[in-house]
Amino acid sequence: MSMQLTPRQRSIIEVLAKTAGNPVPVGAVSEKLGVSSRTVLRELTSVESWLKENGFTFTRKPGVGILIEQDRADAPPLETLLYTEKVQSVYSQKERRRQILGELLFLDEPVKSYVFLSRFQISEGTLARDLDALDEWLSPFQIRIVRRPGVGILLEGSETAFRQAIANAALEFVDEGEILKLLREPEDKKTPSEPELLKNRLFSFIEPQIVVFVEKILTHTEQELNIKYTDSGYMALIVHLSLSIRRLRSGEKIEMDPEELKNLMGFPEYPVAERIAKQIGQQFRLNIPKEEIGFITMHLSSARIWPQTRRMRTQLQSVNTSQFVMSIVESVEKELGLPFHTCSRMIEELTSHMDSMISRLSMNIHLDNAQGDTIRQKYPDIYQAVERACELFRDRLYIEDISSSEITYVAMHFAAAAETLRAEQTKVTAAVVCPSGMGASRMLAANLMRSLHNIEIRQIMSAFSLEPDKLRENGIDLVISTVPLTIDFPFICVSPIPQAQDMLVITRAIESINTRRSKELLPKVTTDVQNRQMSLEDIRSLTRMGEEIAQLL
Repeated sequence: MSMQLTPRQRSIIEVLAKTAGNPVPVGAVSEKLGVSSRTVLRELTSVESWLKENGFTFTRKPGVGILIEQDRADAPPLETLLYTEKVQSVYSQKERRRQILGELLFLDEPVKSYVFLSRFQISEGTLARDLDALDEWLSPFQIRIVRRPGVGILLEGSETAFRQAIANAALEFVDEGEILKLLREPEDKKTPSEPELLKNRLFSFIEPQIVVFVEKILTHTEQELNIKYTDSGYMALIVHLSLSIRRLRSGEKIEMDPEELKNLMGFPEYPVAERIAKQIGQQFRLNIPKEEIGFITMHLSSARIWPQTRRMRTQLQSVNTSQFVMSIVESVEKELGLPFHTCSRMIEELTSHMDSMISRLSMNIHLDNAQGDTIRQKYPDIYQAVERACELFRDRLYIEDISSSEITYVAMHFAAAAETLRAEQTKVTAAVVCPSGMGASRMLAANLMRSLHNIEIRQIMSAFSLEPDKLRENGIDLVISTVPLTIDFPFICVSPIPQAQDMLVITRAIESINTRRSKELLPKVTTDVQNRQMSLEDIRSLTRMGEEIAQLL
């Protein structure tokens, strides 16, 4: 029995069939379908199997693209095969749960379980497990799944909770490429062209006309008020505002505690929310209550719209963000042994990020992070250290839980800093000494820097001006000379035009210096300069090696 194609697999083949056997980059296919390249790559194995069954060869050309070639002369044209092919409706566990969640979030009355059992061809046990998983996902939004025998399945929660859950579900479960495609299209064509987007229940509240209007509002407020939305914040605002407009037009209104609303009215984002609400009201002839303006304020605040120099911290009076960040830095630094306290840029950016994070968590706004699995797999030590650090200081924020998505965002700052620190740690600074003249010295320096990525030639010096104390003051780790030296400082002797043997000597010297550094790295130390020198035995060993190489040459 031949395999059947899913709608997405069929769409991929249709794109390739139109290229007349020419390679197509995966990125071009993903852009055409409005999904990510990773999504396309996941489908290619099944696409290749189906094509092979039907007499076609699927070819991948690294760095070029993918294409389809016909093997058998008697094979029917690809377009004919696709026309007669019965496309299956197969749902992965994630897709099935997304569909169920979409139905439940938008229904006003209970739905019988047999509706889901019949549609997805699953057992009652599988449906029960799906509902348990969705119940856990909905829990942070204060929404619960109610299962009433003989009545059906429904959700219970406030309007605010429903809006936050719907928006977060759209951002988390809908492929980011689908959203970006909708936002990138020209205004006169801003309509979702892919059936997947149209059929997606979680995306049903987004109307192209509303998206166009919301984008204009956000662009106008950026220019007029000199504010700036983050990329993720901008996308989230479009989703939240589009949803708010749809719900308001349907008569669904936000209810908010008076004290919470009073607090939000003191936010610097509140006047911006008022302007946005006024324009929405005029455009759609809606009366926007203050509670709705407060809701918009919450999401503007989480998008961190103010430049760091202008941002007021009224909502953060009880939290010293900088102190909180330094506590996390100290904890992670202690566990990993990397001097993160020296990364001023990371600390500044992390402090800015924490402002937004604390604001989101305090208002129960959830943010998805698609890089979670990647960060946990590539940097497990960093993720775990950050997770423990956040746990230690969670109580200071009066927050019950810090989600894995938020921990991932913090871990990403540390991962980037760790890459920089590790690169810097392996780089050795050297001074070059070559009595043959400045031209020969510069040629030697250029050869070394071209051949060795982890060395920096900081100085070109005369053999007569070498002073160990000054070398240390200037941060020199090693002297590379073309003649033997008599000096109480690490040096090696190489040929003016370095050969393979010279590179081996230099590499060993660099490894020796990095081994010594790794033992001194932790900031518990402010060691004396003398303690950072190579040992006398190291110096003698390298000197002997340098002299032996010089004799060989």
